[in-house]
Amino acid sequence: MPLPALAPFLSFVLIASFTPGPNNLLSMTTAHQYGMKTARKLTFGIATAFTLIMFFTGLFDAALLAWMPVLQWPLKIVGAAYMVYLAVKTLMAKPLSEDGESKPMKNPYWVGFGMSFINPKLYLCAITVMTVYLIPLHPSAPVLAMYALFLGIVCLCAVTSWAFFGTLFKRTFNQHARLINAILAGLLVYCAVALFL
Repeated sequence: MPLPALAPFLSFVLIASFTPGPNNLLSMTTAHQYGMKTARKLTFGIATAFTLIMFFTGLFDAALLAWMPVLQWPLKIVGAAYMVYLAVKTLMAKPLSEDGESKPMKNPYWVGFGMSFINPKLYLCAITVMTVYLIPLHPSAPVLAMYALFLGIVCLCAVTSWAFFGTLFKRTFNQHARLINAILAGLLVYCAVALFL
């Protein structure tokens, strides 16, 4: 990638990956409620789905852009419903017991993998990064695969850092569970509302 395009590309990728979004908030909440071991599996599921979506968005960019007007509203509605559902679950979540144990999450890898496919932020990020930065310069499948892998690694770093934050401040979260859950739920509702603004 030419140097003038590298700085905006990396800036967009880092901002899009590390700012609050459904996957980052889910990672943090999972680490808080179930521990880092479960969150690690969830983050690998998220990163795998992220990489696949980036790659296939790159391969089928023209088709996706042509279909976008038709897919935009259904995707927004499904994504908003998912975010509101996640917000309600977060708001209703109880603090961990004093021994720090919580009922185990079933199949955390597949939860992270599956939830990523209904994350509208991920699709919007994929379409933007591929359309603006990559397709015009590197339209070949092998190069797009390498970029998709790079973007997946950035995603893994982002969701892992959010999960680590959830583990690091577990005691604080337990002491202020209602307030923190309300803030996280509010952020998720904001993400859902922002889709229609």
